Amino acid sequence: DHAVCAVKKDQGWQIIDLTEKYGNIEFPGRAIQNRHVYITGKEKGIIWKVEPVEAEANQINWNLDLVQIKDRLKGSFHVKVNGMAMNQIREILAASPTGSSAGLEEYLQSFSEKLEFDSIQSQDFYTYLVISGKAKTIVNPITETQDLCYVWKNFIPYPHPFSKKVMESVQINDHTLYQTVKLSLDLDRSFSLAPEPPYTSSTSFSDFTSLIAAGNEHALNFEYTFLMKEIEFRGPGLIEYEHLNNTLNSYFKNALLLQ
Repeated sequence: DHAVCAVKKDQGWQIIDLTEKYGNIEFPGRAIQNRHVYITGKEKGIIWKVEPVEAEANQINWNLDLVQIKDRLKGSFHVKVNGMAMNQIREILAASPTGSSAGLEEYLQSFSEKLEFDSIQSQDFYTYLVISGKAKTIVNPITETQDLCYVWKNFIPYPHPFSKKVMESVQINDHTLYQTVKLSLDLDRSFSLAPEPPYTSSTSFSDFTSLIAAGNEHALNFEYTFLMKEIEFRGPGLIEYEHLNNTLNSYFKNALLLQ
């Protein structure tokens, strides 16, 4: 129920999906990645597989530097994207009124509803694109007692921007993604970090690893990497995808314990 354009290229074919909102020549559309297409024309009909875009060619890299000011964390952010993510940002920019950052703000908040983004700027370097600006937490993510301090992780950008609940009747196809987040927090108190080993969680199509470390006496560094390979959002793949999001949701609902 879908038609694409096939262009002869070297010993193979370049498949172009003209209905793909975020597509371009370098990247096959999301709806046709990891799919077989039937090519017919002057030559004998053939079946050709459209390979999925490698996760490393579809990266989102976050850097957040935040300082505790009273009951908020405030500072700057820097997001570097390439591949399909870059194409999505270009589409958002093209659809936005001149000078408006509303589309970019909505995109950023699809990763974190508990961060507020301001003074948003974008720079397009052709092979990658950068979004930067100011960020602050909407609510206080820090709970303090006389001896302990809890920093809740629920404001940290989520490992992917896709829907966390997928209905099998809704056609969502393969995605690949490589995302990193590096977060630096400067708190208004000295602390020691409660021992916490690197956290890892894996499925047949994803790997998540996070690491927490103390900097100077007021600084806390948190980082994670998330790799998502292609997945069929149906049957066992759908169940495993929901399990992945349940695991990630539980992880980001917990707090970092400082002493």
